This record gives sequence, structure tokens and C-alpha cells, in this order.
Amino acid sequence: MAIVRHEPDGDLHIDVALDSPYRHLLAPANTLEQHGDLVVEFMARDGGHLPQPHVGDRISLTGAWVDDTQHAWNELHPVWAVSLNGGRTRTSGPQYGGSPPGDRSYDAAGDCRTSSGARCLGYGVRSTGDGQRPPGGQTAPSGGGSSGGCEPGYSPCLPRVSDLDCGEIPASKKPVHVTGSDPYRLDADHNGLGCQSG
Repeated sequence: MAIVRHEPDGDLHIDVALDSPYRHLLAPANTLEQHGDLVVEFMARDGGHLPQPHVGDRISLTGAWVDDTQHAWNELHPVWAVSLNGGRTRTSGPQYGGSPPGDRSYDAAGDCRTSSGARCLGYGVRSTGDGQRPPGGQTAPSGGGSSGGCEPGYSPCLPRVSDLDCGEIPASKKPVHVTGSDPYRLDADHNGLGCQSG
């Protein structure tokens, strides 16, 4: 996998480099806009059921192969079954809850509920025991950036470029949360925040 990032609607966006026998699943826009990868999205409702993969994991997937008509690339969304690195298969589905049908990207994560009515936890977030996110424990929203997608390891989304410094990042995106590697070296004091003012 080349990219794993959190979307504003609570979905987990994964760019997967396909083995040769599966390259026919790609559309031209996957090559032009997604570096030749298949876009895979895990839904917010499945955060406690599907394992969050990491860059470099080998992943086996079963899901709906669809044409994202907004972007013209192909996706696997939703995903019904996942196995990481040859491990056991985990399953997803509407039995785990979800967001109301009328929700859109800006409100889906906030409205997502489990089958018991608790808030959906999302991916990579430990439960506090009450179904809530721990304070300061989430999100890596995406958006903006460039056609090359988001550079993994930052929240909010930062574009994939050869280099980036704090002066080039809009004030509205600061401070930058460093959630993984820090290829742009924005977190000089290694406290998890980059481009802090003062």
C-alpha cells in the first residue's frame, strides 16, 4: 500500500498497488490521479471491525468494485472482508451501524453510530470504554492538497510534493499534526505538532 489516510467523513482511504493479475481493475484516472493504485475505502461504521492497515502491509480484499463518477477512477467501496499479511479475515457490514442516508462528507463522521447507538470509533482510535473518541485522539482529515493526493503522516492533508516548509502551509492548516513519518521535517521538537506559532 502506498497511502493510508483518514477522510473527513470518517472513511479510511487506502491506495493499493495491485498485483499484476488485478491491474485490469484500474481506470485511466487511477494511473493519472492515483499513481496507478486502486482506491479502497473502509467505511466509518467498520472502524471497530476492519483492521487499519499500514503502508507496506500486504492486503487481501473483497468488496464492491465501483466507478467513482466524481473522480473517474475505480474504487473498492464498500469493503466486505479484509486480511492483512496473510492473517485472519475480518468482515464488515451495515450490521455494525453507520450514518443516516442523507448525510454527506461534512456530517457523516459526526452522525455515525454503532448498532448499539454509540458513536463510531473510526480507525486507529482506542475506545475510552464509552464509545467515544479519547480527547485529542483523532482525526486526520483530508482535503485540499494536489492531484497527487495527501502525503501520509500529516493531519490535515498536505500535498505530495518534493519538499514543503511551514511558510508554504496556510495558517488555517496550522499546527500540523504529525501522525506518522515526517518527510517534510515540520516537527522540529518531536512533540507531534509541526508549524506551531510562537
